[in-house]
Amino acid sequence: MEVYKFRTHKQKEGQSLDEFVTELRNIAKTCEFTNVDKEILSQVIQNCKSNRLRRRALREPDKTLNDILTLGRTLEMADTQATEMERETTVNKITNTNKTYPKTNYKQQRGQQASSSYHNPNYSNRPTRQTQCRNCGGQFPHKNGPCPANGKTCNACHKQNHFAKTLVRQSISWMIKHIKTLALQNLTKNDIKLLPYGGGKPLEVTGACELGVETKHKYGVHKFYVVRGGHGALIGYPTASQLGLVKIIQPISIQAPEKRYPDVFRDEIGKYTGGSVKLHIDTDIRPVAQRNRKTAFHIRPKVEKEIQKLLDQDIIEKIGNTPTPWVSPIVTPPKKNPEEIRLCVDMREANKAIIRERHLLPTVEELIHDLNHASVFSKLDLRAGYHQLELQEPSRYITTFSTHMGLFRYKRLNFGISSASEIFQETIRCVIQNVQNAKNISDDIIIYGKSQEEHDEALNDTLQALQRNGLTVNS
Repeated sequence: MEVYKFRTHKQKEGQSLDEFVTELRNIAKTCEFTNVDKEILSQVIQNCKSNRLRRRALREPDKTLNDILTLGRTLEMADTQATEMERETTVNKITNTNKTYPKTNYKQQRGQQASSSYHNPNYSNRPTRQTQCRNCGGQFPHKNGPCPANGKTCNACHKQNHFAKTLVRQSISWMIKHIKTLALQNLTKNDIKLLPYGGGKPLEVTGACELGVETKHKYGVHKFYVVRGGHGALIGYPTASQLGLVKIIQPISIQAPEKRYPDVFRDEIGKYTGGSVKLHIDTDIRPVAQRNRKTAFHIRPKVEKEIQKLLDQDIIEKIGNTPTPWVSPIVTPPKKNPEEIRLCVDMREANKAIIRERHLLPTVEELIHDLNHASVFSKLDLRAGYHQLELQEPSRYITTFSTHMGLFRYKRLNFGISSASEIFQETIRCVIQNVQNAKNISDDIIIYGKSQEEHDEALNDTLQALQRNGLTVNS
């Protein structure tokens, strides 16, 4: 019965594609389909109202449900905007014509075809244009009786005779017409730097303006930054918090972990006290001393600054009068901050002589299984990751690298070593292995619990284990 109901379910008049898919997904819960998204996609193609969407989906059968939904939303928005533009054009034509017609009483005939009130015989013979009803969002004039919104209460403003979705469409239409004018008229210069998601070049900020923002229960005037380009609009956390849209809850019962475990949260790179790391080097591989790659003169001050920083942190050491069979060049990619560079050692040749340790790395699927039924979570990020593990003296020579300042080598485990990820993962796993509800993937440690008390106990045990072993985390 439920499968039959699912197969015969069609998109209603005036119903959005998202609403139609939501109804299908609710019905599918009791149908026991093997692939729910595939079944929903099939129903959308067969029973959606948009012929353009159906043809596009049939023409491109490799598209997923999400692809079709994205396309459907785009088509719906385009239809809405086109309808608004056509409606304005129609109003302008009627306003500019020399013919006059009796005034229509719209209050008495809301939701019904208004053209019947005109007494001009020539006008009544004109073909009726199908537009979108401003009250229900469906086709106007209505074919099957009065407007579906008549007598209904809006879920957004709680007024009668219209649906909430029409308010959203009217707001979007108003924004398209007026937001550019409002923003450009009130822009003030601002020197703030805004970065896009995932890093990259800073956004070009045109200026700032203050606009009123209203939610269901609150209203406020907030600052908005206008940038060039086709970027989406975002509301930051401070504004969202003041409007009551977002709430951040931190109910950790452990009072001030930074104060209870100051050594773990200190602002420096820790050093693992449980032993040093030995690299297994194949002595049958012939050592390679590669030529120094010249560093551009304008980058040299940044390289010198980074090397001095690593020396001060006891991560690298300068090589004196000792043999250097292995020498690797450096690579200096820029960081997000244009004044800084990232010092990387090209270890490809040296890695040929390093024998990897084969420790199992956990997968995301295994982690998800462990987190099953947990409801409270925390995450700790180890500071500078690999650099907290010290290399044994006999293992350091293979990390030698050349710069315009001379030769240096690592005293800590560095990121270019092929076996570094397995060594680091296994070390941290051993540190927290006695903590019941803590797992790590590389330098990220996740603490979880089915209850607040269980989570807090695991967090406390994890911080104690890190402190005993001299490790530090980012605060």
